[in-house]
Amino acid sequence: MQLIDVNVWLDYPLPGYEAEGGPAAERLRQLAAMGIIECWAGSFAALFAPDPEPANRELIATCAGWQRPRVRPAVTVNPTLPELDRRFADLARAGVRIVRLYPPAHGYDLADEPFWQAVTLAAKQRMVVQVVCSVEDRRTQPPSVNWPLVDPTPLKAAAARLAAPVVLLNCPARRYGDLLPGVRNVFVDTAMQEGAGVLARLIEQIGATRLLFGSYSPVFYTASNLLKLIESPLPERHLRAIAYHNARRLLQSQ
Repeated sequence: MQLIDVNVWLDYPLPGYEAEGGPAAERLRQLAAMGIIECWAGSFAALFAPDPEPANRELIATCAGWQRPRVRPAVTVNPTLPELDRRFADLARAGVRIVRLYPPAHGYDLADEPFWQAVTLAAKQRMVVQVVCSVEDRRTQPPSVNWPLVDPTPLKAAAARLAAPVVLLNCPARRYGDLLPGVRNVFVDTAMQEGAGVLARLIEQIGATRLLFGSYSPVFYTASNLLKLIESPLPERHLRAIAYHNARRLLQSQ
């Protein structure tokens, strides 16, 4: 089965941790061996930088060198920084299709104007917006990244403003409750969906078209998330939708 992994990181500089699978090049080869033909890859270096642009440029250059799997840069955007219009225009000229937002790290939430400015500009440039709802279990995070979990519920009250598709990464089902059935253009990845039969329950709640395969590699083991998908008692059409077709359709819709 072919897969698109929408939640990958090329680096892992968090203190006290080592990346599962070794250096980025080796990990990408491992992903390809598992059937992942494309991944959307971000950079923790860009997250921790005062201005993410230099790290984003490095990420874009690194991704351009990979064909198996294809690696799309999911660049970091801090919408509280100045010249946001210019930043999005520069990313579009570089061929970027995916941006990642980290609200707690950059001092805003999903009810605040910086988030909505980013969504509006992403729609203008035909980009997908990813919101990183959690870096890891807060109980295990070092103080430098012990940020609160993102609250996605403001999306429901302002659903009409969602001009670009928003993918909630690392957002367990208990965090969004009944949000998704009533809000179009919001999607979730599989990385932190836990519990027996969780994918089947989510499909019952929101439909198979809103779920995307995400491994959160190298923080989580890719093989574990892959097993969660392929061992789920789902119809083949749902497996293929989550594994590949939903992510492909999301990019094509922009």
